[in-house]
Amino acid sequence: MRISREEHKRAIIAQLDTFAALAGAEDNDTYLEAFADDATLLPPDRPAIEGKSAARAFYADAFREIGTMRVVYDDPIVDIDGALAVRRYTATAHVTYKGAGKVVATRTKYLDVLKKEPSGAWKIVVHMWSSNEDVQLKPTQDVL
Repeated sequence: MRISREEHKRAIIAQLDTFAALAGAEDNDTYLEAFADDATLLPPDRPAIEGKSAARAFYADAFREIGTMRVVYDDPIVDIDGALAVRRYTATAHVTYKGAGKVVATRTKYLDVLKKEPSGAWKIVVHMWSSNEDVQLKPTQDVL
């Protein structure tokens, strides 16, 4: 049975529902099932993180201090060309850190490149994100 382009788009967007359900569950293995073994993470202001094993370590460290987290994904846009897809979306995360009583809200923008596996599953091969906050940049030196 042939799957339509729209059905592929819906499946790619549905991954975000799975991610939202996992938020704060400390279940990085289930989250990382959506990633190819050779996936690359491109976190803000850091070097690239290559491979699922390195990604697992990165997320384990990043979420070590989080007590609870709720994530809402918005505005997903998916473009598909053959066995490659690009997904762009935003998220608002409400995070409570261990030992802290207040909730911190962050807004983030994401860009994923996905590759269709022979099984038909879409796997993330590049995952990039940065703040979606309105930040005023201040120059640190004179520009010639």
